[in-house]
Parts: sequence; structure tokens; C-alpha cells
Amino acid sequence: MKKRGMLLASETLKIVIAVICIGFLVYLLSAIYFSSVKDKQAEEAESVMSSIKGAYLSFNEVKTKELIGSIGPGGWIMVFYTDTEEKPNQCAGSDCLCICDNVVDVFNRQFNECNKRGVCEVFEPLIDSGDVEIEKDGSTEIEVYKENNWFGVRLI
Repeated sequence: MKKRGMLLASETLKIVIAVICIGFLVYLLSAIYFSSVKDKQAEEAESVMSSIKGAYLSFNEVKTKELIGSIGPGGWIMVFYTDTEEKPNQCAGSDCLCICDNVVDVFNRQFNECNKRGVCEVFEPLIDSGDVEIEKDGSTEIEVYKENNWFGVRLI
């Protein structure tokens, strides 16, 4: 009888260790997956910012507007940093536009997200037309424009 009790405890210990190992593997695989998704989204945000900057640099006396359709990454947000408000480090104290993951803005979390992992570009002077939430289905279209000497981006 004593031997059976020892086997039961030994098998139970093996099962507990196996469950812990499986849990660790699931955590590791999900961390790798979400890391690659974030990297892909950051590349997409950089591509959109590059398109906006290209439009900005192409403006002249005749051309003052350009439409950019189906921007991404879905679920992210375009945030305008102007005036005297606190700005991400990438902005170096200048007016800038950032594309960052949209988070619940409690205790300045949106600023921290843009400061750490956002894609920002300096545009001076910048018209603050309000944050633009990028739809998850990729249907968000924006208009990049120049009005007098001011630069702006607005939702269509």
C-alpha cells in the first residue's frame, strides 16, 4: 500500500510539472506572435507617415491637397502634438504628428504609448484637427493639406 501512495504522488508531481511547462510554452509562443504583430503594425505606421511626409514635401503654389486612402494599422490613432502641451521625445519640442497604438487614456497612457512606441514626424506649423482613429477594417481615408503656410491632416 505504501508503494501505491508513492506512485500516486510521483505521477501527480509529473502532471503538475507538465502543466506548468505547457503553460510556459503557450505564454512564450503568444509573446512571440504578438511581438511580430506589433512589428508589422509599426512598419505599416511608418509607411503611412512616409506617405504623409511625401505629400507634405510635394506641396507648392498649385498643389495644396492630397488624399491618402485605406491607411493603417487598424485600431491605432493619429495624435497631433501642438502648442505648449507635453510632446513625445521624437518631436524635440516641435509640432508633430504621431501614429501610435490606441489605448484607454487613463493617467496619460496615450502620451506614454506614443512616446515609447509611436511613429512621429515633425511638421511645422501644424494645424491640430483632432485625433484621428484608424478603423480596424482599413476604411479610414485622410486628406493631407496645406493652408497658407500651415500643414494639416484631417479625416475624410
